[in-house]
Amino acid sequence: MSTLVWIEMEQGRARRVSLDVLERLAASGGGNELWAVMAEAASGLEDGGSSALVPGLVPGLVSNLALELAAHGASGVLALRLPLAGESAAQGTQGEDALPLPPDVLADALVWLVRTRQEEADAAPLTFVAAGTAAGRDLLARVAAGLDAPLLQDCLSVDPASGEALKFLFSGRATARYAMSGPVRLYGLRPGAGAHGEKSAGSASAREGAFPIRSYTPPVSGSRMRVLERVRESGEADLQEASILVAGGRPVGAEGFQLLQACSAALATSGTGKGGAAVAASRSAVDLGFAPPALQVGQTGQVVSPDLYVACGISGSVYHTVGIRTAGAVVCINTDPGAPMFGRADYGLTDDLFVALPLLAGLVRSGS
Repeated sequence: MSTLVWIEMEQGRARRVSLDVLERLAASGGGNELWAVMAEAASGLEDGGSSALVPGLVPGLVSNLALELAAHGASGVLALRLPLAGESAAQGTQGEDALPLPPDVLADALVWLVRTRQEEADAAPLTFVAAGTAAGRDLLARVAAGLDAPLLQDCLSVDPASGEALKFLFSGRATARYAMSGPVRLYGLRPGAGAHGEKSAGSASAREGAFPIRSYTPPVSGSRMRVLERVRESGEADLQEASILVAGGRPVGAEGFQLLQACSAALATSGTGKGGAAVAASRSAVDLGFAPPALQVGQTGQVVSPDLYVACGISGSVYHTVGIRTAGAVVCINTDPGAPMFGRADYGLTDDLFVALPLLAGLVRSGS
C-alpha cells in the first residue's frame, strides 16, 4: 500500500503543516510506503524547448529537502516537473519571485501522477493526503473530482491501512470515525491535530541510507486562469505555521493589539517555539477593525493548533474555542473570573492584560 503526501512550499521551504502530516502518518506505521510529493520547476516544457531545471528550485530544492523529509518519516520523494507560470517563464523570473502555477494545472498533474502510480502498483489501494490549509483543501477537491474518488476533509487522524479517519462533529463536541473504500482515497488532515511534541524517528529507508527520488513529467495543458500577482500582506504571519499565538478579543482595543505584537515578538525571539510566534484575534476584535480578517481564529476564521495559545480578553464562546480544539497549552488572561475561556484553559490569570502582558514580555526577554 502506498500513501502520497502533498508538500506545500513557502519561500523555498517545506511548510511546517506538511511536515506535520508526514510525521503523523509515519507514526501510524503499518509498513505503509510514505511518498512526499513535490512540484519542481522545469523551463521550456510549454513550447517543447529544453527541459532544464530552473536554478535555485531544482535539483537543489528537492535534494536539499530530502534529508528533512526523510527525518519526518518520508520513504522517498515523487517530484513533478512542471513549467513555471506563463508570466514568470516569459520574464525569466525564477526562485521565490516566480508566480505559482494555476491550481487547475497543478491538480491535473497530480491526477496524472496518481493514475500513473496506480498502474505501477498494479491497482493496489492508494491514499493521497494533504494538510487542510486553504490551498490544500482547494487542491484536494480538484484532484478528487478529476479522479472521481472519495474525499474526506478536516480529519484529525488517518489510518491508510484501514481507510479510517477521525473527525470532529458538532463544533468539536463529538468525534466520529469514518471509513472509505476504493482504489484511491483522499484525505485532508487538520493542521497540527496530532500529539504536540511528538517526533518521528525518520523513515526506515533514510536510516538504511537509501532514499529514492523519482521524477515525473506529466503532460501539461493550458489553464483557464492566469496568476497575475502574488500579494503578501506585511505583518501578517501564517497562523497555521506559528508555534505560539497571542490572541486578543474585544477588550484589547486597537492600541492593545500593539501590546500583543510586542509580547509575540518577545516570544518569537526567545526561541521558545520552533514555528515562531504570531498575533491572532477573535471575531469581535476583527469586526471592530482591531485586526485584519486573516488573523481571525474560530468557526468563521482559522482552525489553529499551536503549542501555546495565549487568549487575552477573549470570553471563550464555542464559536472561538472550536478553532483551538487541538491547541497544546492554553493560557487565559481575563479580568472576568467567570469567562468560559477559563474552562478551556490549562492556565488562567485573572488580571488586567495591560498589566500582565508587559510583565510577561519582560520575563521572556530576561530569560526568566
